[in-house]
Amino acid sequence: MPGETSLLVGVFLATQGRLSVPVVAAVAWVGAVIGDNLGYAIGRRWGTRLVRVPAVGRFYSVERLERAEELFARRGWVAVFTGRFIALLRIFAGPLAGMHRMPWPGFFVANATGGALWVAVIVVVGVVIGSNLDRAIKLVGQVGYIGLGVAALAIAAYVGWRLWRRRRKA
Repeated sequence: MPGETSLLVGVFLATQGRLSVPVVAAVAWVGAVIGDNLGYAIGRRWGTRLVRVPAVGRFYSVERLERAEELFARRGWVAVFTGRFIALLRIFAGPLAGMHRMPWPGFFVANATGGALWVAVIVVVGVVIGSNLDRAIKLVGQVGYIGLGVAALAIAAYVGWRLWRRRRKA
């Protein structure tokens, strides 16, 4: 389950009085930091071997490997910090930082501060939405029905256009 989803569920439960918001935030932060540090250790230990796996090697060419090494040497902390807010980079920032030998103290600080800010943002959003959950669900439902109607009209228009073109060619 994605981290945002887990954290939002915890925050929603906290807004209903079933959990504590500070405890949910602390557990999320600790989990995020530990998870990324495990990814860092895996990348540090086995990263270069993983690049040799054919499926991974297709995406991670020698040129990309060199560019990534330069990036992590110059701005690794930026990649790790901002990576917390980008879905795929969040997953791979730890292993990539380890694989490219980013010094662990810098990784840890960037990871911990990025994780703290990420948790804070998600918790604030969750509290705002959670305290207005009934209205949010109603709004999402209404938007969903409107989207369904627009999609049905678009499909009908496309099918009608295709039929019109077929008849015109015949």
